[in-house]
Amino acid sequence: MSINLKEISELLYLHPNSADIYVELLTQGELTGTQIKDILNKSEIAVNDGLIELKEKGLIMEVTDTERNTVYQTASLMQLEEMVEREREIINHLKKFVLPQVQEPHKLGIIKYEGIEGIRKAYLEILEEGIKTNNDIYAFEHNIANSDIGATFFENYVQQRIEHQIQAYVICPPNTEDLNYQKKWEGEFTNVRLIEDFQPDANINIVGDLVMSFSLIPAQGTLRRNRAEANTWRSVFKTLWEKI
Repeated sequence: MSINLKEISELLYLHPNSADIYVELLTQGELTGTQIKDILNKSEIAVNDGLIELKEKGLIMEVTDTERNTVYQTASLMQLEEMVEREREIINHLKKFVLPQVQEPHKLGIIKYEGIEGIRKAYLEILEEGIKTNNDIYAFEHNIANSDIGATFFENYVQQRIEHQIQAYVICPPNTEDLNYQKKWEGEFTNVRLIEDFQPDANINIVGDLVMSFSLIPAQGTLRRNRAEANTWRSVFKTLWEKI
């Protein structure tokens, strides 16, 4: 089975360059920086950047061999599993502490975000709002699960939404990505309607008092908590939905 570096980089929140180095170290056991550079045909700068990220995330160790060469080893898969479990436990404890202290809606205002990571965080804000308020999510989408956002991230997002029984109503064009999304996910908690000649330049999600919009070229958008705007967009969406 071939290794999908893109999925590994998404799962471990690594730059693809770092994921490539990490997989090679897992395969080889230990390597020097020069060996990594030669095997993967990377520049010295790329190797150094990747090693720095991997060390910062605790995924590799720097040791000295018997010939006093600096070599790099990966943490064992058991250590990685323990690290992930520890982080999950920390997040669960933080949720118990933070969620009761969520600010009042009108205090949030407007949040601007940039890059793919920013878009992913905005999607998670939408999901958390839906879970917290038990409100449906309404979405104008274009190229859902776009490869730039990451198929693994988007599948996890949808699965979490379904597990929490949050309804999603989605209007999108009949593009390949959107047709695949409809075929794979339409069901009890996912409702999709396709509109010919509908090619929005931005994706818009509405839930509760939140409105999230973003574009991929460039990758940026805003997350706004405004009850009047959310109600307006929701009214537009429902009117269009009924006419399709």
